[in-house]
Amino acid sequence: MNTMKNICSEPRTGSDTEIAANLKLCTSRLTGLQRENPENPELWHHLIALTVAYALEIQKRLESTRERLAHLERLSATDELTGLLNRRGFEERFRQEMASARRLGEGGVLIFIDLDGFKPINDTFGHDAGDEMLRQVANLLRANVREGDSLGRWGGDEFVVLLARSSHHSGLCRANDLRRVVNRACAIWNGHLLPMQASFGIHPFAPDDEWKDILHAADHAMYCCKRGNREGDNRRIRYAANG
Repeated sequence: MNTMKNICSEPRTGSDTEIAANLKLCTSRLTGLQRENPENPELWHHLIALTVAYALEIQKRLESTRERLAHLERLSATDELTGLLNRRGFEERFRQEMASARRLGEGGVLIFIDLDGFKPINDTFGHDAGDEMLRQVANLLRANVREGDSLGRWGGDEFVVLLARSSHHSGLCRANDLRRVVNRACAIWNGHLLPMQASFGIHPFAPDDEWKDILHAADHAMYCCKRGNREGDNRRIRYAANG
């Protein structure tokens, strides 16, 4: 049996390709030995044990690879600063939710949020303060939505909220609640209270609407709201349905 141990050993290190090649080589050599010694059942036992050991090692490596790929997929869809979905991740989630909405015949409400006065915070207190403001806004939104809703950081100081499977009336009421929560809050930075102010663009949608059209409508409503704020209209909310 020392000869077998010299020929083959249990899997320990090496790449996946090397592990597979070693399994093939050991199986071939042990099969040859068995043909030369057909009356020795220990050869078969060793061959079976070795094959099982390699199979378990390969299974473990495959599971580890799947976990790494799933982790990388989550990272690719997550905003590093806030932990919310990034733009790519939110678009993918939105497409999935719209497919579900069509099957169930239920619409919802999409909200675009843009922070007002964010640049002066960066200019006055530095980008670390701006980053902390974004994190605190994200946490505030996260704490005030349902488990089934979707949150994302669209980019810069813009956020998106999807209130899926929500009636227009209920969705608009909840969107107004979010607006009040955000615009009454302050971020804390090195002892300074930094008021949160944001413009909200809200678009209720039907299950057969196109997701890109919904995004555009909510974004446009938010832009109109922001423009109105600069012109003295301080409602800080605009509904796409009303132009």
